Formats: sequence, C-alpha cells, structure tokens
Amino acid sequence: MPQTLEERVSYLEGKVEGVEEAIRKISADILMLSERIDHLEVTIDTRLNALEERIDRRFESIDKRFESIDKRFESIDRRFEAIDKKFNWLIGIIFSSWITLFVAILLRR
Repeated sequence: MPQTLEERVSYLEGKVEGVEEAIRKISADILMLSERIDHLEVTIDTRLNALEERIDRRFESIDKRFESIDKRFESIDRRFEAIDKKFNWLIGIIFSSWITLFVAILLRR
C-alpha cells in the first residue's frame, strides 16, 4: 500500500483512469447494442409486413371462396324453388284426381 501523498494520488489517478476506460468501453458496447437493436427493429418490421401481406392474400383467397360458395347456394336455392313449384303442382293434380275419383264413385251409386 502506498504511503506518501504522491503515491496515494498516483494510485487514485490510476484507478480513475481504469474506471474511465471501463465507462468508455460500456459506452461503446451500449452504442453497438443500440445499432443492433435498430437493425433488429428494421428486420422485424420487414418480416411483420411480409407476414401481414401473406395473411391479407390468404384472406382475399378465402373471401373469393366464400363468394363462390354463396353463388352455389343461390343456385341450389333456385333449384329447390323450382322443385317446390313442381311439387305443389303434383300435389294439386293428385288431390284433384282423388276428388274426381271420389265424385265418380259417389255419382255411380
């Protein structure tokens, strides 16, 4: 351990220089980390934008498929309406045939 005042001051100056060097190194490391974070931020933004575009394209594709399905259901609905009309006519014809048959049987007696 230094005994004279000059030795003590010199010892403390050496310690201060060491601390200053450590602070400079920490400052440089922080700057490097800041640059890396900025680069990572740009990379993440690019990837997220690409992912958003892919998701948008897939949703557009799904929307087109749903439109196609809607058109098919509309076509099926029109066909069922046509079948309903024909079925109603068929029921009417059968009912009128039965009435005619019953009237013929009643008038024959």
